[in-house]
Amino acid sequence: MELWGTVVIEGLLVGGRLALFAAGFTILFGGLRMPFIAYGQVILLGAYGIWTAHAAFGVNYFISAVIAALVIAPLLWGTERLLFRRLYIHPFPVIIYLILTIGLTQVLSNLFELIYTVDPHTLFTDYLYDRVRLFGIVNTNIAALISIVITFAALFSVAILVSFTRFGRALRAIVQDRETAMLMGVDIIKLSRNAFFLAASLGVLGCMLIGLIFGFVQAAAPLFMPPYLIDLFIYVFLFLVLLVKPEGLFTR
Repeated sequence: MELWGTVVIEGLLVGGRLALFAAGFTILFGGLRMPFIAYGQVILLGAYGIWTAHAAFGVNYFISAVIAALVIAPLLWGTERLLFRRLYIHPFPVIIYLILTIGLTQVLSNLFELIYTVDPHTLFTDYLYDRVRLFGIVNTNIAALISIVITFAALFSVAILVSFTRFGRALRAIVQDRETAMLMGVDIIKLSRNAFFLAASLGVLGCMLIGLIFGFVQAAAPLFMPPYLIDLFIYVFLFLVLLVKPEGLFTR
């Protein structure tokens, strides 16, 4: 029982993060028609920002995250303003976005390597790794519990935002019919700018059902097969999902 409890916790951790990243990428590609190749570098920017704030000021993890967010936000605003904003109303922006984000990926990757080198950087906070026992059967740590709570609170908030707010309705409208949405008075530039920052925030913070299933499979697979077959099993599973439901699980 304890083994399965550990598997569930690990699946929620990995799957929740994948769901966050997938939600952000879906907003970018579905709403803005932006194949944002540099999304992984935005995630790295957040990670390195937290590590740098911790190394520079010696403060705890959560204050480091706040400092990193305050520093990264203007950088993201400048990138969006200089590179992408003029393309929001372009009739065929996909290729231009693709070229820009590939270039941005190369620039950021080389900057990270130049500044941080390729050596691993670890941020360890002792109290976050204190062990706790849930329901008398699952032995985990405080960091895992905090991560799960923050992740699913963010996913729930995004679901509410997209489903029930004016911003969400406008975003879904431009996904379904961009030109008609513009004729109905939707401010494409403002909406796209806000969607960009929402997606970037999800990436920095670290589709939903696919992510959860994917994470659970990754965590549970070692119980049923040799470790060298885990990656193969995960990608076969992903291929089958895309083959059966390429339009998404909850499309109408």
